[in-house]
Amino acid sequence: MSQCQFYNEADFDRCLTRVEAGDKPIWKGVALSEDDLMRRTVMFALRSSGVSSSRFAGEFGVPFEEYFPRELEILKEADLVFISNDGVLSLTSAGIINSGAVSLLFFSDQVLDRVAYNDSRIGTRRPTSWKSTITRQRDGTAQVRKCKLYFGEVGGPRQ
Repeated sequence: MSQCQFYNEADFDRCLTRVEAGDKPIWKGVALSEDDLMRRTVMFALRSSGVSSSRFAGEFGVPFEEYFPRELEILKEADLVFISNDGVLSLTSAGIINSGAVSLLFFSDQVLDRVAYNDSRIGTRRPTSWKSTITRQRDGTAQVRKCKLYFGEVGGPRQ
């Protein structure tokens, strides 16, 4: 897994312009700490094939059970994960349904602080409607060229 985290361009027009120019629509990238890598590894692995304790320990020098004891206890008590006989941490059916919340448990304090900061800048404004420009192709297919989100107060009138 890469030791960097890349963020795509959030503005659709800028993203589309970059893609059409043959560039990657990357807004920024950050180098990840060892802790970030461990957390990301667990989050991604849980959502796919599960976290192998031996593989995690081999990669990071510590078993995930020792590095994330509080998170593991919370998830076990809520019956969201189980550990197989061969030491693979996997999501239960309830864990799969709640995989977003499970992943959130592994966010570092720094990431949660960044999310809270960015959310505070957005405030209560959320997407309320959208409008797209669709181009019909000669072969009868349609291609979305532009899509704009309109923002308004949560629970307020549509704009």
